[in-house]
Amino acid sequence: MQCIQCTDNVVRLDFFVVVAKALFGGIMGMLTGSVGLHAVAFLASGDVLSKGINWLSVYIAKKPATDRFPYGYGKVQFLSSLLIGILLIGGAIFFLLHNVQQIWTGQVSTPKGVAIFSALLLAITGEVMYRILSCSAQRNNNSAIRAAAADNRVDAISSLMVLIGSLLSYSGWIIADRLMALVVVVFIVRIGWDIVSEAVQGLLDLGLPVEVERKIREVCFLIPHMNVPHRVRGRRLGDYFSIELEFPLDGNLSLFTANGIMAELKKTIHEQVQHIGTIHVTFIPQTHE
Repeated sequence: MQCIQCTDNVVRLDFFVVVAKALFGGIMGMLTGSVGLHAVAFLASGDVLSKGINWLSVYIAKKPATDRFPYGYGKVQFLSSLLIGILLIGGAIFFLLHNVQQIWTGQVSTPKGVAIFSALLLAITGEVMYRILSCSAQRNNNSAIRAAAADNRVDAISSLMVLIGSLLSYSGWIIADRLMALVVVVFIVRIGWDIVSEAVQGLLDLGLPVEVERKIREVCFLIPHMNVPHRVRGRRLGDYFSIELEFPLDGNLSLFTANGIMAELKKTIHEQVQHIGTIHVTFIPQTHE
C-alpha cells in the first residue's frame, strides 16, 4: 500500500472518509434496523467533529514561529489529540448507557441481512484508513494524525463487532447485536485513554526519548574537536524536537573555527537523527595552562 506522506492530504482524506462513513452508517442503520450500524454512525458523527479539529490543528501547527511564540505552534497538535481522546471516551460512555437502557427495556430486534455487508464494508474502510494514517504519522512524527489513525482503528473494530453481532442476531440470538456493541465500548475507552495520556505528556514538556538522546550523543563523536557534551536536553514541539546542547571546547580555537564546528554539528544531527527542528548549541571555553 502506498503511503500518503503529505499531512495536508492525509487529514483532508480522513475527514471526507469519516463523513461518508457517518452518512452510510446512518442510512443503512435506518434501512436495515441495525442498532449496531446506528451506533457506528453515531461514533462516526463524533469523529466528524474531532477530524475537523484535527485538520485545523495540523494547519495551525505549520505556521512559522513568531516573537510571541518563538517555538512555533506545534503543541496545538497535542491539544487536538487531547480533545479527540476525550470525545472518544465521552462517546463510548454515552453509547454504553444508551445500549444498556435499551437492553433493559427489551428494545431489541433482528437486523436485516444487508446489515452484515454494510458492517463489513465499514470495517474494511476503517482498517485501510488506519494503515494510511499510521504510516503518515510515523514518517512525520505527528501526534494528531497518530490519534486520528487510532480513531479509525476504533471504527474498524466497532464495525467488526457489529458484523459479528449481526451474524449472531440473524442466526437467532437477537440480543447479540447489543452485546457486541458493549464490547466495542471497552476498545474505545482504552484507545481514548492512550490518546489522552500521550497528549498530556506532550503538553508537560517531557525530556527527549532515550533513543533520540543516544543518537545525538553518538553524532557528537563524529565531529572533530568535539568532546562529550555536558548537557543534552530538549522538548517535543509537535512534529519535531527542539534540542539544546552544551559542550566544552578548546578555548584556543578561533571564533571562525568554533562557528564551523557548530555548523557541522547541526548539519550532521539533522542528517543522522529524524524529526529534529531547532538546535541551540552553547560552547564553554576550556583553557589549558
